[in-house]
Amino acid sequence: MTQTLSRPNPAFRSTQRVTITLPHSTFDALVDRSSYEGRSLSNLAAFLLETVLTEAVKA
Repeated sequence: MTQTLSRPNPAFRSTQRVTITLPHSTFDALVDRSSYEGRSLSNLAAFLLETVLTEAVKA
């Protein structure tokens, strides 16, 4: 079964929630970094994803 992802209307953009599965070592690295930077795991993961995607568009 194919799942269709809808994009929100640009005029009404809001944050979206997503669930992912990570290798344990990646999870541990995120936990360590989020603790070091004093930010939540969710905030760090969102920041890292946004950064990578922004850089990919520039390349």
